[in-house]
Amino acid sequence: VIKDRHVAKDRQQEIQAYDGTVKFFPWDQHDRLRAHAYLPVIRSYAPYPQFSEDISKVLFTGWSVTYLLLQLAYFAGARVVYLVGVDGTYPVPRPEQVDAVVVAEGPDTNHFDAEYFGPGKRYHQPQRARVEAAYECAKNVFEAAGGCIWNATLGGELEVFPRVSLSGLVPGAAT
Repeated sequence: VIKDRHVAKDRQQEIQAYDGTVKFFPWDQHDRLRAHAYLPVIRSYAPYPQFSEDISKVLFTGWSVTYLLLQLAYFAGARVVYLVGVDGTYPVPRPEQVDAVVVAEGPDTNHFDAEYFGPGKRYHQPQRARVEAAYECAKNVFEAAGGCIWNATLGGELEVFPRVSLSGLVPGAAT
């Protein structure tokens, strides 16, 4: 799944080279990326945030690809989700520019791989308050359906979801 249009454009060849995986992309990337399914993603909407229970009709961004994935999981029937590696730590390079496009100058400190948005890669500046508001919305939808989203990430700053120990879920996992 991909959300950021800059990532789609800058990494088009890399993304297309992935083989043997199911790919879901926003409809507005259909001319750039081949997918198994194109999602009817709404990027700008009010009131914000909203959560789609039926992704065949609409899917809402929440300033994080994880938010798209939570809607996909819900639509697929998941009511209990464990987040691993979603630490919610977003150093913001230009706090004074809310909707800035960032061109990375050095290693990526926001993702699992320093090259994810390595030097020269473009992306939209992190919007922590917007992401957290969207996560609160997802949390409410899952809980209303009798479910829960758990944060099984070691450390980090994501406190919207209740925490659970990864080692309690996966024997032998790091603690």
